[in-house]
Amino acid sequence: MIVDLPLEEQLALEKHVRAARDCGDVDEIKELCGELLKQSVMQKNLLRQAVGRIAELEQQKDLAKAAHMKIVAEKQQEEERAKRNIFNVILNLFHRGK
Repeated sequence: MIVDLPLEEQLALEKHVRAARDCGDVDEIKELCGELLKQSVMQKNLLRQAVGRIAELEQQKDLAKAAHMKIVAEKQQEEERAKRNIFNVILNLFHRGK
């Protein structure tokens, strides 16, 4: 998947990158680096959890759909049996009447 940033976000990002590169304060750069590492790990874990949850929901949806389809098929079979039974009853009544 390719990240497509809007132009406004690209420009804001470039502004921050240049500010970090131009910074001469080593302690400030260390602090920024530490915060960026923490943020990166948090975002990676959030993304992993979100993808896992999406997969779980997709699986639940598929299972629910399969269960629904089974119920519909069983109901159709039951309706067909009922029609055949009615037909057989009518046929038996017809033959008795002869």
